Amino acid sequence: MLSGNLIRKSSLCILTGGGKIGIAHRVSCPHAHQQNGTAERKHRHIVEVGLALLANSSMPLKYWDQAFLTATYLINLLPSKVINYETPVERLLHKKPDYHSLRIFGCACWPNLRPYKS
Repeated sequence: MLSGNLIRKSSLCILTGGGKIGIAHRVSCPHAHQQNGTAERKHRHIVEVGLALLANSSMPLKYWDQAFLTATYLINLLPSKVINYETPVERLLHKKPDYHSLRIFGCACWPNLRPYKS
């Protein structure tokens, strides 16, 4: 039993089996990675890849949202030992991922400006 001051993270689960229908409130202790380890590890992996992208490209921290979106995209394209060296994209869409659209994160680009009236 958890005391009231330890309850921080919670989740709601819908119960449909065993004759009971309703919502069960499940809680975990704060900073207890043993209880929510998979989500915490995945979150840490996304943060580490995102920060590595920012550091490698020498971009300011204000672009953290784009770095984390790119990190998630890249992680979904990488093979994983857990799923027999397939990519999450392969598992979901049943086709090989396309790596031709990948570009360097944080590279300089210039718009092709032409005269408005020509």
